[in-house]
Amino acid sequence: MADVRFPIGVPDLDRLLGGGVTAGESILTLGDPGAGHRTFLYTAAMVHGAWQSGLSSSSWSTAA
Repeated sequence: MADVRFPIGVPDLDRLLGGGVTAGESILTLGDPGAGHRTFLYTAAMVHGAWQSGLSSSSWSTAA
C-alpha cells in the first residue's frame, strides 16, 4: 500500500517532504519567539482541511 501524503501547503516544504507528511508523522517546528510557528500550524491545518474537502486554496482566504 502506497503512503498517502498530506501536503503542508508550503510548496518548497512539501517538495522536501516528498509531497507532504504521512499519517502518524509529527513535525517539530523550532525557532525564535514570534517567528511564525502558530501561523504555520494554522495555515497547515486550513490547507489540510481544504484538501480533505476537495477545495482548492483559492476557495478560502486568510484575510481578516
